[in-house]
Amino acid sequence: MKKLFSAFVFFAFSINLILAQASQEYVFRVMVSSGKNEIKKSESWQPLRTGNKLSLTDQIQIETGSFLGLAHKSGKTIELKTPGIYKISDIASKINSATASAAQKYADFVVAQMTKDGGKTINQRKGTTGSTERAIPGAIKALLPYSVTCNVFEEKTNVVWYTHTGTKEYSVNLMNLFDESVLKKVTKDTTLVIDFADEVFKKENDYKILIKSNDVTGKSSGDGYSFHKLNANEKEEIEKEIKVIKQTDTEESSLQKIVLASFYEDKKLYLEALKKYKEAIAMEPEVSEYKLMYQEFLERYGMTKVKK
Repeated sequence: MKKLFSAFVFFAFSINLILAQASQEYVFRVMVSSGKNEIKKSESWQPLRTGNKLSLTDQIQIETGSFLGLAHKSGKTIELKTPGIYKISDIASKINSATASAAQKYADFVVAQMTKDGGKTINQRKGTTGSTERAIPGAIKALLPYSVTCNVFEEKTNVVWYTHTGTKEYSVNLMNLFDESVLKKVTKDTTLVIDFADEVFKKENDYKILIKSNDVTGKSSGDGYSFHKLNANEKEEIEKEIKVIKQTDTEESSLQKIVLASFYEDKKLYLEALKKYKEAIAMEPEVSEYKLMYQEFLERYGMTKVKK
């Protein structure tokens, strides 16, 4: 009888231990915390910061004008903007917890970017990230990585460059890797839409782009900007992963845009990443973290304006 009682006590203790451990395992990570947000662990309220892990027993409080972006362990994201106190268990119960997907990888990447440099949040290191100037000083500067090939996913690609002092007209020359001109355009604008579905781009997938000033002698973008047009198989693989990410978050949100931006960056689809950062900022203009992430992205690839 004693043995049976002891076995029952041990079993009950083990179950309680398992349940206690499960309640302490994190179900969400904080992707973005803008404004005054707090977390309650045990009895005390503490500031809620990007990178914090939230378990089922935690509570969070959102003040008026604040924004909180959470990533579930499955990769699904959720935005909270309505002031109030929330139980993490209640939020988790409303999420259809599918198997962890590609979205989880990129949500984790966003959190890592937001809390790098010894755990500093992006706001704490504001202004400390040095700009990487890879283009030639004084050159025409495009919103493209310099000396890094940019993959092209969309057939119609919009190339943008900064206004160059003294230049009213630009010549744009797209060449293959043998420096043979494939397409030439003259424009007074600082943007040009390239249609890679055009017949002239059917034979090859890799190109260089050169932007010259028609008003200032010797001024150009240099030969460091290049594109790789994805072939059908490469596009198919990208589309599959995008579908998985969008299935994880069926509703479009600023957090989904940020997750997609990190996905596109990983795939060297830098122009697509640019678009997603801008879309996220447009959706939540008060969230300064998005603007700082966008700025760091530009600096990471030397896409900030050349200093004179």
